[in-house]
Amino acid sequence: FTLCQATQILATSYYLRSRLLQQPYLHPDRVTVLPNLVDGSQFRIADKPTYLQQRYYLQPEQPVILTVRDPQHPYQGNCDRILQAIAILRQDLPTVRYIFVGSTPQMQRVNRIARHLGIRDCVTLLDAHATKEVSDRYNLCDILALPNLAANGSLFCLEALACGKPVLVGARDGAADFLAGGQLG
Repeated sequence: FTLCQATQILATSYYLRSRLLQQPYLHPDRVTVLPNLVDGSQFRIADKPTYLQQRYYLQPEQPVILTVRDPQHPYQGNCDRILQAIAILRQDLPTVRYIFVGSTPQMQRVNRIARHLGIRDCVTLLDAHATKEVSDRYNLCDILALPNLAANGSLFCLEALACGKPVLVGARDGAADFLAGGQLG
């Protein structure tokens, strides 16, 4: 109801704009795309931070997969498939490390699944509220893997891309907008 009263609506992606325009009462002229931006002075390409490698007992060349979840949105898809893929990936890359950043309930779920899959030893769980190391976490990883782009996922994609990291997401939820049609992820 509120949308039909708005004179102008800003969508953060063409995907979101197309979803909004499925409403018969919205005219296309009232919906404009204004993409999210990231702070280039904070998010930039850098070497893997040594202090984080030491803290998490990582070797300099050890492959790291990162997932970041918004603690304010408890359901943003789950990481079941990512964890299953890591269990398979470990057969060829036995030193792979998965770092999951999220809320306590999200971390509990990841912990439970990782134990079930027998990969708990390669999973590091981090509280999403510790934000001062955000850009360093992106620079620590080799790839950002997100189950979907719900909530702040698009922003996480842009932050990782600004740090020069490839992004792995599903083909839904507007990922094409943020990944240049698959060229960046």
